[in-house]
Amino acid sequence: MVKVFVRTKMRQYGRALVIDFGDGRAAEFWGDPVKAVVSLLLFKNSTIGLWVRSKGLEVEVSRETLEAIKALGEVKLTWKQAAQKGFLKAEPEHIIRELALERLLGDP
Repeated sequence: MVKVFVRTKMRQYGRALVIDFGDGRAAEFWGDPVKAVVSLLLFKNSTIGLWVRSKGLEVEVSRETLEAIKALGEVKLTWKQAAQKGFLKAEPEHIIRELALERLLGDP
């Protein structure tokens, strides 16, 4: 299990979901589908801790869930794509497999 911190950050065009990996790196997720899928992944497959001042909500995630979150940070996703690919089920191994296949096959 890996500890990450989750918070939101207000930007010019809306609120972003921010995941701080604890090593100085963080990922920001924009747009409804990807924020929803990442939220589902986090809260379905993780252990939620307490709020840590200036860091966010402490969450313990598996390495597989963390890999899926990082992979989602690299793609643009619509609601239709998320539903068709089964991402709304929030299963990390399925998301990793689907995104890896897309990269190999070059699908949009």
